[in-house]
Amino acid sequence: DCFHIKRLKKYIGDLNMNQVYRGYNEYGVPTPLEQFIFDEAQRGVSASTINHALTVINTIGNAASKRWRGPSSKPILAYWSPIQKISGKEARSLGLKDKRKAHVLTWEEQIVLFNEFPPHLRRMAEFAINTGCRAKEVLELKWEWFHTEPTSGIQYFIIPGEEHKNGQDRIVVLNKVALRVTCQCRGVHPVFVFTYEGEPVKRINSSAFQSARRRASVKLSSIAKSHVHSWRHTFGTRLRNQALCPEEERKDLMGHKSGRSMTEHYSVPELRRMLEYCSKITHPPSMQMALVRNG
Repeated sequence: DCFHIKRLKKYIGDLNMNQVYRGYNEYGVPTPLEQFIFDEAQRGVSASTINHALTVINTIGNAASKRWRGPSSKPILAYWSPIQKISGKEARSLGLKDKRKAHVLTWEEQIVLFNEFPPHLRRMAEFAINTGCRAKEVLELKWEWFHTEPTSGIQYFIIPGEEHKNGQDRIVVLNKVALRVTCQCRGVHPVFVFTYEGEPVKRINSSAFQSARRRASVKLSSIAKSHVHSWRHTFGTRLRNQALCPEEERKDLMGHKSGRSMTEHYSVPELRRMLEYCSKITHPPSMQMALVRNG
């Protein structure tokens, strides 16, 4: 968000919010915001990147008109008309890049890539690909969120709603790989789980990640298409490939918004089910053996 705000500031930083809109003036000249979109398109970014910037503006506008208060407790902004995002048709007319497709790692790619990572990065990668956590969730994971269910012994993290994308608390059940990684990190830092040289890791997509991916791509060229978010997509795909894993369970394990109450999530039967499903993705599915009767 800060990245987009800095870029937008050059175009609309001196304008009042009611002067920020898309389109053209009476002389056919693009508004500053429309010019921003044209310039970003020339830069070769994707439609989703530009739409992220427009979402930041809308978030500020909505907060200023509904939540933020000025003198006499009145909203800072009387009203806000949301900025229209770029549609697929408009993106094509602007020549914008297609949205990057998520790359799902094969087991072979995972082994080759993870073997190139330095230890601290490998731990985060193994945790993410076995829990489906987003990069931000991994980086900001705290020991105070760690829990052990007393009757079953199941261990898990609860990421508070204010730290999670959809605003709901998220339970991250630890299969044997994620639990092993967690145990390796214990005692290094009093607050954060994942560290480097005793300090919290600030960024996963670092030069160390990019260098490791380049080395791995020499061995398997398809790895070049992977990125940090691939770990989460891989987790989701492996869950989906389990024929008996219901969609509702996948939503819970992926941290998507769910209609279930947190009381249901905390129940021992539910924790057992979640652990059962995510435990099946710690290794490649076994080969099916067909028995053929002679005669």
